[in-house]
Amino acid sequence: MHDEESIRTRVLEQLADDAYQVKVDGQVRLICWVKLREHFFNYNQYLKNSGIVTSDIGGFLTRGMVSFHFYDPDGNRLNISSM
Repeated sequence: MHDEESIRTRVLEQLADDAYQVKVDGQVRLICWVKLREHFFNYNQYLKNSGIVTSDIGGFLTRGMVSFHFYDPDGNRLNISSM
């Protein structure tokens, strides 16, 4: 997904069906802060529509910090948050 108004590009690679996959919840995790809450909720829906399994959105849904996570094809946990 490429956002024409910014320099961000997101690429999700689909692995072969027989590729080894294991989820990793290590102590150090990548986190991405999304500036606008609307973009945060849109990105969550985009991932779900693309078949990516995400966690439930946690935090304060009407205002305040919100977050969810998903795993990349290598099993690394990616945290997505917004204020």
